Amino acid sequence: MRFREYCAAAVRGQRLYPFINAVREAGIVCLAQHCRGGAFYCRLRKSALPDFRALAAQYGLQVRIREERSAMRSLRRFRLRIGIPLGLVMGLLLIAYCSNIVSVIEIQGADPGQEPVILSVLSAEGVVRGQWIGAVDAYRCEQRIRSQVEGLAWVGIRHTGSRLVVEVTQRRPEPEMLDEHMPANIVAAHDARITGMKVYAGRTVRLVGDGVTQGELLVSGASEDREGRVHFHHSMAQITGIYTQEADLSAPYRIRTSVPTGRRHTDVWLCFRHLRIPAGLLHRRYAQAAQAQRYLPLYFLGRALPVGILQCSETEMLTQETLRSQEETMLDLHGSIVRYEKNLLRDVAILDRTIEYDVTDEGLTCHICYTVEGEIGTTREIFVK
Repeated sequence: MRFREYCAAAVRGQRLYPFINAVREAGIVCLAQHCRGGAFYCRLRKSALPDFRALAAQYGLQVRIREERSAMRSLRRFRLRIGIPLGLVMGLLLIAYCSNIVSVIEIQGADPGQEPVILSVLSAEGVVRGQWIGAVDAYRCEQRIRSQVEGLAWVGIRHTGSRLVVEVTQRRPEPEMLDEHMPANIVAAHDARITGMKVYAGRTVRLVGDGVTQGELLVSGASEDREGRVHFHHSMAQITGIYTQEADLSAPYRIRTSVPTGRRHTDVWLCFRHLRIPAGLLHRRYAQAAQAQRYLPLYFLGRALPVGILQCSETEMLTQETLRSQEETMLDLHGSIVRYEKNLLRDVAILDRTIEYDVTDEGLTCHICYTVEGEIGTTREIFVK
């Protein structure tokens, strides 16, 4: 089937030859010309048909036209019906696009004051309305929200269609589980001087102001009645005291760190189930690099299709050995002291600290002696035969 439109013409009348000469002079291209039975036959393009008819009328000739089959004629015939499949295809493409972008961000389980903070954390990670769903790193966003929003015990991110749902669970303080039926004493966990006692159950053995050693009995869970029989019960008390705690921290002069060189490349793969097809030329791997992979699945009506794009990124790294000065090492050591106190001494009150530094060829070492006040009583089970 031809693409261009042609017509077959049959011309009858008395002045055929003058008409044929006029057609040639007018530059009208006619194909397959021949005369038979007093008629002139030819084929010409449909676009030249008006000029051809005008010349035939000028010479008083009769013209019969028959259109031949062509692709343009078929398209013109069904031009009103092409809109249906075209609209259907466009609609499917629109649904596929809307299924793969974030149109709504919904937060469930958060307090009113936490919702703006969660939205700002997501925005800092690039998760906004209109973002490609496959580009959302859900695990990274969950970790960011959990670390930057206080009071959250669990964070989960999922999506249903184009709706991104952030589910959070508030942290609830768990009550201390005490087995009140287990006979137990309360003993000292440190060598300390008692500064406060609140005894709820048990027989007090020591008083405020007494000095005790580690493991010494503070509150007894055994009592004796008038008849000399011994009874055992669970002791409960809150006992605070002042004690010392020591720590040794060090920082070397020479440190080895991995730094990026600035060279980076990304390989893109088209994945279909377990088949991976490289979308372009693959780069040569670096000798030392930090690698990261991200899979971007395609969705349709909320369902993941078995087709996606895998991005494999590599950043070249270089291991460097840095020699720090004594001042820089001292600053690093002070940072370690701050982190130690923030993490391991947050439940006690620091009354005093004594720091002794030791300078060696390898680095700095400090010996810290803390004087703290905190809980010194610990429960110890009584084994009864």
